[in-house]
Amino acid sequence: MASAAFMRALALGDAGPRARRRRPVEHQALVQALATLNRVGNNLNQIARNTNRGMDIDVPQLRDALHQYHQVIAAIYEALGMEPARDNQGQEPGWP
Repeated sequence: MASAAFMRALALGDAGPRARRRRPVEHQALVQALATLNRVGNNLNQIARNTNRGMDIDVPQLRDALHQYHQVIAAIYEALGMEPARDNQGQEPGWP
């Protein structure tokens, strides 16, 4: 027990909540990931706009944009020091 927690326990009868450590954040990696996310979002918006205009969907282009999207999400999680959720990797929840 830290000395400050010990003193709080003596004075107040309770050491109080434990401090939570923040995960390290890689700011440069986040800046790059956000720039890439903006580019991928623009690509997806163009695909949606063309689809709404009645144009055929370019399936390889859509797959590429979705693949890039999943890579950006993984990079953001990595920059935040977190593990990505399985459903953010293009997999159905509950499937191994």
